[in-house]
Amino acid sequence: MTDSEQSNDLWRGVGLSGITLVLGVGAGRLVELLAQEALQAGGLVVLASYARSALDTCAELSARLPIERLCARPRHLPLADASVDLCVINGSLRETPVARYRTLLEELWRVLVPGGHLRVADLIAPSGEPTGATWARRSAMIAELGQALGRPVALHADVRALAEAMREVGYESMAVSLLPGYALTDEWLSDTIEAIRAMSSRVADPEIRRKLLDRDLRALIASYRAGDQRAAERFAMRGNKVGNLALDMETAGTEEVLAARDEAPFDLDVQP
Repeated sequence: MTDSEQSNDLWRGVGLSGITLVLGVGAGRLVELLAQEALQAGGLVVLASYARSALDTCAELSARLPIERLCARPRHLPLADASVDLCVINGSLRETPVARYRTLLEELWRVLVPGGHLRVADLIAPSGEPTGATWARRSAMIAELGQALGRPVALHADVRALAEAMREVGYESMAVSLLPGYALTDEWLSDTIEAIRAMSSRVADPEIRRKLLDRDLRALIASYRAGDQRAAERFAMRGNKVGNLALDMETAGTEEVLAARDEAPFDLDVQP
């Protein structure tokens, strides 16, 4: 099955004529695509994030597309029960500890209409394949920086734990698609080096700082230059809240068009 076929299979059958809740701004491309489809279908996109700075990046989009920005914690949404037709977690599940997956899913269950749809897309842990060596080194460095700085980092989501939590909450018609990570580029390497150097400058321990900059960063660069390196694989999970739809969301073709146009990678910003 090709990437396009996997995406079409995941998104098929859900229109955007109702209220679509999006958790996670990412690079903003997916938000824009969803809002464009909602505009054509007469729907509304509610973009929720606890980071006001992330919401601010979509100010221009919200001025011309049906987007309402909501500053809120995903596990405590100021939305009425059964008020959302489609919920999309866009590359932000990894910011939620695995132990709190069920709490998040229960909150989304609360706001979804009976028969409403849930879609989750994020990164999975590096698989150990040779093409993922550079990404694995990057992840290990970010984890070490986070520990040295006493700050949490968001590297990947746990798809198995997600599936288990969804079943426990009661989601049905579950399915998952796996997509290969996007190819790493010189621009990615430059941005990664800059981010690691900036974070390392705040590490108090000089030994850890030297290890990261003199050994680990050089190894990451050498791994990248060996060629054919990719980001971690992505997964896309779907599920439905049981019950009949309060609003007819079955708009033929809408999601096929959306999937075909959504070629941008998920937001992979390094989080200090």
